Amino acid sequence: MKSTPAISTLNTDASSAPHDHAPTPAPIWDRLGIIGSVACIIHCALTPALAGTLAAFGFLGDAIIHQVMVVLLLAVALLAFWPGFRIHRDLRIVAGAVAGVSLLIATGFMHDVLHHLVHGQAAEIGLTMLGSVILVGTHVANQRLVRAEGCSQADGSCCSE
Repeated sequence: MKSTPAISTLNTDASSAPHDHAPTPAPIWDRLGIIGSVACIIHCALTPALAGTLAAFGFLGDAIIHQVMVVLLLAVALLAFWPGFRIHRDLRIVAGAVAGVSLLIATGFMHDVLHHLVHGQAAEIGLTMLGSVILVGTHVANQRLVRAEGCSQADGSCCSE
């Protein structure tokens, strides 16, 4: 019996067929990390202008605002990067997370020491923004690596169909 194209496709190994489902969604923690880091960048860029022109916004420059933002970004980073690392094991994500979070911790909690080292608020704002930009890039890379592994859940449960 001669094999027709329809029959030959039935004889192929089903495990070699591509997945039929849509691309996996990005973990929510990476999305929140990106949003939080971008909010930090906007805050750093606009606070000096707002505090200088509108006295009512002066509280935005308070150290406690920076410290709360750093703690929130650190929590989100841990919730995004740890499960992602367990999936992809890429040390570049760890390096980016440590670099970004370290800059934010330094600028948020070691204000007096850092102010003496860099001699100016502009450099401190620049370091804070750099830390946030590094975190945005690291969250994006983490999302891509998790998607590349074909995983749909942040807890590491991968599709096996």
